[in-house]
Amino acid sequence: MKFKKDAKDALWGKWGEAITGLLITYILAVIIGFAIGIAMVYLIISGVVTTLGGIILYLLIMLLYVLVVLLLNLILIGIYMFIYDNKKLNDSFVARVIKVFPKAIVLNFLNGLSILLGSLLIIPGIINAYKYSMCNYILMDNPYLSVFEIREESRRMMHGEKLDLFFLELSFIGWVLLIPLTFGLASFYVVPYMQTTIISFYKDKSKIKQARYSSEIDEQNIIARGDYKQNRKDNFPQKGFNNPFR
Repeated sequence: MKFKKDAKDALWGKWGEAITGLLITYILAVIIGFAIGIAMVYLIISGVVTTLGGIILYLLIMLLYVLVVLLLNLILIGIYMFIYDNKKLNDSFVARVIKVFPKAIVLNFLNGLSILLGSLLIIPGIINAYKYSMCNYILMDNPYLSVFEIREESRRMMHGEKLDLFFLELSFIGWVLLIPLTFGLASFYVVPYMQTTIISFYKDKSKIKQARYSSEIDEQNIIARGDYKQNRKDNFPQKGFNNPFR
């Protein structure tokens, strides 16, 4: 499959960076998750959660955990996008993650809400999940776009492509099942491979959709100019006047 081949080509000679990036996010996830877990257990054991203030604190800790997961996911996407684009992981990468994180919070909240509401009828929730599946990739690739522009771009990009992404993800089912069988060790190969393959899918669809969109705009402009000239032409008499649009 084209996208898998592109992913392997992008990762060739850069597996060290890919695995190191994944290892760092794993370590951060374990440390932060462990700290948050201890805090939540303490609140429950101490009985603080029985008070209004304790409940609010408990919810804030849960919110913090969600934000940490989102941040780590952005870091992972950013690492593999930089690898795919053959860029070095330097200060510009860190600056980009910091820049897009506040926007990512709003973006993922709206996406989560759309998926949650759609899930009340099951199928619409799945459709919305794929409809907005490219949002974080678009955000990391185009940090200057607004939240609504990113959501619109993802909808446009995934129009007619949802099943393609579904089957692409489904093709990794064997690799994913291998992860628990190897006590997580296989993830150091599977996660970079799968993530970079999806990035290849995103890059390809983004180029195709942009090309189609540009051609449609050009065609509309040509038609608009043609109509404009025709309307002006009709306003001039055919005889006795020098018609500049002939």
